[in-house]
Amino acid sequence: MLDERIEIFVGYFVQKKQYLSLKFDKKDELEVPIKVRIKSRFKRQKRVDPRLDALDKYSGGQEIWHFYSKIKQAKLFSPRLFLHPPLIEFLSTSEMDKVTNYYKPNGKYAWKIDLNKSHKIYRSSDEWMVFALVEGGACLTIFLTGENAGSIYYLTSQPEFNILKPIAKSFGQLLTRIQKDPAKFLRLVRVTVTIDKKDGFSYGFVPIEYTIGG
Repeated sequence: MLDERIEIFVGYFVQKKQYLSLKFDKKDELEVPIKVRIKSRFKRQKRVDPRLDALDKYSGGQEIWHFYSKIKQAKLFSPRLFLHPPLIEFLSTSEMDKVTNYYKPNGKYAWKIDLNKSHKIYRSSDEWMVFALVEGGACLTIFLTGENAGSIYYLTSQPEFNILKPIAKSFGQLLTRIQKDPAKFLRLVRVTVTIDKKDGFSYGFVPIEYTIGG
């Protein structure tokens, strides 16, 4: 069932002519949205990375193990006309440990946890890891053990909502949530699309709608 869910997710986001409609102020009813073309890329696993075995042994790691046994890396929602990184990037297994260590005690980004309420869950004895980067300096994490095992969390230094609650109860549920309404999910994790204007400045636009075709 999960294998099928993964293939549906990948198939959906590799369709041609994908677009995001954007607004500088999503509440401005008079603002005409900007429509930009985007593209998502998936690298298939040619052979299973031995490091994946470490995930499968955890109660909360089995679903993400299934994903990475098929997909090596995923870059979602890359604006095709702008020189900016993807809005969400699922890290390769070789990158996960390195990035996760940045958030561990004494790591480069440890302060993003230690100075927020999120330290209550991340500085426990539970195992967790970073598996995706989100535009703007945030990331997605998954807990591998403990009462939150399998749950997906949004981690950022300046949370605008209660990030002690998971944004998905499982990895499969995360895929479903992203696919159901990509623009809504991008707003949830506070993504903005940076567009360079003729005045020489860059502006962050909010995703309003995701469409395919046209």
